[in-house]
Amino acid sequence: AGAQDELDALFQDDSALEDRADSADDNSGTAQPADRGQSGTSSASEEAVTPSIDLGEEKTPRVPLRLPKNAAKLEEIVVTAQKRAQPLYEVPMSVSAFSGDALEDMGADNLSDIAAATPGFTVSESGPGVQNLQIRGISSTFGKATVGYQLDNISLTSFADTQPDAATFDLASVEILRGPQGTLYGEGSMGGTVKLLTKKPDFAGWEFLGQGGYFLTDGGDASTEANFALNVPVTDDQAARLVLGYGDIGGFIDQEEMNRPNDNYNKKLNGRLRYLWEPSQEWSASFMVLAGAIDAGSSNAADENYTQRDKAPVGIDDASQAYSLDLNRSFGWADVLFTNSYFTRELTATFDAREGTVDSFSLEAIGRAVLGMTLPAIGPVEGPLQDLATETIDGIPTVIADANDSFVSELRLNSVGLEKAFWTAGLYLKKQEETVRVAGTINTVEGADIVLADTENFSDSTVTSIFGQFEYDWTPWLNMAIGARYFREKLNVDITGEVYAQSTDSQDRLNFSAFTPRLTLSLRGPEDLWGFVDHMLGYVTYSQGFRSGGANTRIEGDDSVTPTYRPDTLNSYEIGGKLIFWDRLLTLESAVFYTDWRDVQVIAQEQGSQLLTSIANAGNTHGLGVDWIITLAPLEGLQLIHSGAYIDTEYVTTTDDKFAGDPVDAVPPLQYSFAAAYSRPVFGGWNMMARADYNFQDVSEYTSRTQGIFRKSDPIRMANVRIGLEGDRWQFYAYGRNLLDNEGLLAPSTPDRAPRARPPHYGVQLNYHFQ
Repeated sequence: AGAQDELDALFQDDSALEDRADSADDNSGTAQPADRGQSGTSSASEEAVTPSIDLGEEKTPRVPLRLPKNAAKLEEIVVTAQKRAQPLYEVPMSVSAFSGDALEDMGADNLSDIAAATPGFTVSESGPGVQNLQIRGISSTFGKATVGYQLDNISLTSFADTQPDAATFDLASVEILRGPQGTLYGEGSMGGTVKLLTKKPDFAGWEFLGQGGYFLTDGGDASTEANFALNVPVTDDQAARLVLGYGDIGGFIDQEEMNRPNDNYNKKLNGRLRYLWEPSQEWSASFMVLAGAIDAGSSNAADENYTQRDKAPVGIDDASQAYSLDLNRSFGWADVLFTNSYFTRELTATFDAREGTVDSFSLEAIGRAVLGMTLPAIGPVEGPLQDLATETIDGIPTVIADANDSFVSELRLNSVGLEKAFWTAGLYLKKQEETVRVAGTINTVEGADIVLADTENFSDSTVTSIFGQFEYDWTPWLNMAIGARYFREKLNVDITGEVYAQSTDSQDRLNFSAFTPRLTLSLRGPEDLWGFVDHMLGYVTYSQGFRSGGANTRIEGDDSVTPTYRPDTLNSYEIGGKLIFWDRLLTLESAVFYTDWRDVQVIAQEQGSQLLTSIANAGNTHGLGVDWIITLAPLEGLQLIHSGAYIDTEYVTTTDDKFAGDPVDAVPPLQYSFAAAYSRPVFGGWNMMARADYNFQDVSEYTSRTQGIFRKSDPIRMANVRIGLEGDRWQFYAYGRNLLDNEGLLAPSTPDRAPRARPPHYGVQLNYHFQ
C-alpha cells in the first residue's frame, strides 16, 4: 500500500522522488528510455527515461514520472550521483547521464565514445586496457588516477594511464560526475567520477537480448562482435541476469620491422552474472561476478602511415575478475547497504623501449649498463656515444606487468521519511596488494643481451574512511548540503631489483591522511515560472578532492631521487544552473568553475630510461573553466544536442619540471560536440532512426623540462553517422565512424609514435530482443 501511494504521488508530483532513499546499487533509479520512438541520446538533460518503482508483489512495472503532453518533449532523467535516486534537474552538480538505450543509439561501446559526447571529459587510449581519464583539466600521466572509476559498487580505479576497459553492453546507465567527489567517492575522484551501473535482474519474466556486428576498416582487417544478455526469473523473489560478450577487432597498424601487418588486433571476452534475491520489501541481496580478458597485438601508437618500427615482440594481455555481494535492509528511519567486493587484475604490456631509451643514454648510463661501473660525464662524447648506441642496439624488449588485488567493504546508511532533511553516512575499508614488475633487456646487433632493468615494486595498502553528508531544506526554495570525508592510509612499499647493474632495493613505511569537505547551497525556482520555465535550479559549491601518495624506485646511492611523494589536493569552486523550458522542449545546463590544485605530483627526474621515472610534489596549478549542455526537441521525434567545455588551466609556480605558465599535461582548452537524432514510425510497427555526431577537441600539450620534452597533439575532428530500423524484436543498424578520416595525434606525443584513431570504418549490426 505504501509503494502504491508513492506511485500515485509520482503521477501527481515527481518531486516525490526526492524523498526516496536509494542505494547506488538499486538501478530502479537509473536512466531508462521511456519510449524507443524517442531518440535514445542522453547527456545531462536529454535522455527520455522511465524509472521503475518497487511495488512488492507487482514486481517493478515501468511507469512514467509524468504523463506526456506531447510526443516531442524531453523526459526526466533519474541518477544516483549523490548515492540515492534523484531527478537529474534536482542534483546540484554537473552530471551527464547515458542510459543503455542511449549508448545503443549512439553506437558507443567504450569510454572514448562516451567521452566524445560529454563536456570536459576526455579519454586518451594508447591500447586496450591502457587508458588515461581526465575531467575538467585535472590530468596526470604519472602516479595514481585523478578520476574515480567504478562498476556498481566495485572500484576499478588503477594507475593514471592504465584504467581498464569495461563492456558497455546491457548496462542500465553511465553517469559522469564532473568536479571533485572526495566526500562521497573518496580517493582518486579529484576531477570527477565515472559510474557504470548494471541492470537489475527482473522477476517479471524471461528476456533475451542478442547483438551481432561486423565492420570494415580502411586499410585494416575486418572485425566482428557478438553480445548476449539473458534474464532468468528463478522464483517470485529471485532472478538472475547473464551477459556475455566477444570481439575480434581487426588491426590497422603495421609492424614494419617484424613484417606483421595490422598487428594491433584486439581479441576480447567478457562475462557478467548478477543474481538478485528480494524476500521482502525490507530485504534484498545481490551477488555479481564478472570476468574479462583482452589479447592485443600491440598498442594504437604509430606514425602518420600507421606504422610501428619495433624490433622486439609486442603485445597487451589484460585479465580481470570481480566479485561483489550487496545486502540491503530498509528500516523505518534509514536504508542500510552493506557491500563487499573483490577485484583482481593482471595487465602485461610488452614493447620495444629502444626508441625512447637510446636517445636518453648518457655516458654514465652506458657505463653502468655495459661495464657495470660509473663513468664520468664528458659532454663532447655524449652525442657520438648515442649515435654508436643507436647503431649497436637492435632492440630493448621490455615487459611491464601489473598484478592488482583489492578488497573493499562499505557500510552506508541513507535516511528515510524526513520531511525537510536527508542524510547519508558511511564507513569504508579497502585492502590492496599490488606488484609492478619492470624487465628490460638490451639486444645488440652482435647478439649479446644486457640487462637494462629488472625491478619489482610491491605495495600493501590499508585504507579506512568515514564519510557523511547532510542536506536540509531551509525554505521551499533554499537547500543546503554539507559533507566531509576523513581518509587514512597505511602503505608499505618494498622495491627490489636492479637498473643499469645497480641495486634498487628499498623499503618505505608510509602513512597518509586527508580531510575532504563539501558545501553546497542550491536555489530551486517555483514550478512553471512565468508560464514557460518548468524547472529552475541554481547552486554554488565548494568541494575538495585528493589522491594518495607513494614511493619511487631509486638507484642505490643516488640521493637526487625523491624517495616518496605526498598526496596532492584539489579545491574547487563552482557556480551552476539547470533550466527546463516550455514543457520540456528545451533544457539548458551550465557550470563555471575555478580549481586550485596543490602539491601536484609531477616527474622529478628522468633516470636514463623511459622505463623508470621518479615523482615528486612540485608546483601548483590554477584553472578556470565552463561546461555546458543544450538540448532541444523542436519537432516530434527530433532532438538536437550541443555540449562543450572550455578550460584554461596552467601551473602558477616554477619547479624543475614545470615553469609558471606551462599548461597542465594533456588538457585540450576547448572541446565541443553537436548531435542530431531523429526517430519516427514508418510502417508495420517499425521505427526508423538516424543520428549524426560531430566532435571537436583542441590541441593539448605535454611539457617536461626535466626531460627536455615539449609535445603537442593535433586538433581532433570526428564525425559519425548511424541509421537503423527498429521493431519490437528485431533492430538493424548501419553506421560509419571517423568519416572525416582523422589521422592526427590524439595525445601530445612524438609524431612517429603517437596514439591514432581507427581510420574510417563502416559496419552493420543486428539485434534481437525477446521478452
